[in-house]
Amino acid sequence: MILNEFLWHAKRGHGECILEMQQGNISKYKKIVKKVFLNNYAFLYEEEYRSAYTCELVRFYNDDKHFLNLLWNKIKKTKLEYYYTFDYLINNLFFILKRNVDCNYKNEIEHLLIKNLKRNFFTKNENSSICSLISLVFDLKLNISIKKIVDQHYATNKNSNLDLSYIEYCYHISLSSKDNNFLLLDHDKINNFDALLECISHNDTFNKQLPFIVNNISNKNFETLLDLLVDKKIDTSSKTNILRLVFYSRKKDIKTINKILDAMNNFTQKQKNIVYDILVKLKSKKVLSLLKQNNFDNSFIIRLQLNDYNNNKYEELHNRILKLKINYNNSSNWFEVENDLIKYCNRKKIDERLLTDVKYFFKNGLSSYSRYKIAIILSKYHMLDTREIECLKFDANYKIRQKFKNL
Repeated sequence: MILNEFLWHAKRGHGECILEMQQGNISKYKKIVKKVFLNNYAFLYEEEYRSAYTCELVRFYNDDKHFLNLLWNKIKKTKLEYYYTFDYLINNLFFILKRNVDCNYKNEIEHLLIKNLKRNFFTKNENSSICSLISLVFDLKLNISIKKIVDQHYATNKNSNLDLSYIEYCYHISLSSKDNNFLLLDHDKINNFDALLECISHNDTFNKQLPFIVNNISNKNFETLLDLLVDKKIDTSSKTNILRLVFYSRKKDIKTINKILDAMNNFTQKQKNIVYDILVKLKSKKVLSLLKQNNFDNSFIIRLQLNDYNNNKYEELHNRILKLKINYNNSSNWFEVENDLIKYCNRKKIDERLLTDVKYFFKNGLSSYSRYKIAIILSKYHMLDTREIECLKFDANYKIRQKFKNL
């Protein structure tokens, strides 16, 4: 296997890399293994299992202390704000230390935690990185008093917004008596528009309250929120939350859709993606007729065609899928198309020509979470050859391994 091909497979977590290493040709791939060990190439934050896979590649070199030294230096240089990378590196550290009990990094880990707690304000990503570091301490059963460190942090930083509720929930412990004051709505406040808007403007509060708001918001307040989508004074985050509210609500009539479409030109790509998620689920003929009058992105047209599939449209659909650029920033919304294609292929009756496009994502997609679902579909329709099944037994996604280990 040439180096670029190995890196291509490694970025996707394909079992081809493990099988290649088992052949004994490990020296020529060492630089690439270091690269994937120190850089997170998973597409999603969750359900990727890339650390276990990467540490499996590292193990072939029987030189964990060298890789551990590289890893720790990278961790020290990585800012907490880069949670996507930091969490991956911490997970790698767990797997390496777990199998090298003689490597004692207790003092270094404790120092890193204390050093990063010397402040009052943490972004959401920074908070998540702190939680990853604390999880490492608990999972490795290190002799570090997290409670003492946390208490000292709150005593020194009176206005700290550090939130360790995730840790408390996962490990069934209590770390702090510090109160987190959220503006929570109740049945008396839900009809107060100012209170509703205040809630929507704070992500943490809104995330907690979203189910309650969806089920209790009045038609009047709902329509007023829709009007704010074209208001330049309303911040981007609030507009995103309004669209999320529409997504989960049942209030998706023509009037609602028209208001959203009128504001579409001023939306960010993230907001447009939420709109596409709203529209693609609609079955109303009036709404579908309205959508056909608009000039939408290629990905959304594909999703509409999958949702209301016509066998005569296959060639057009197939060509549109091939035009999608599969990259990490999801600029073409390939991931949403991939998931809608998966949903379509889980129907009782499908156009089996679309399995060719499923196979395209199987080979080129960046998410092992989706690959698990795709592999099941391809197996059902006998679209996997012996070599592909063998590679799936060593895939980065452990669910795929479990599914195919006995085949």
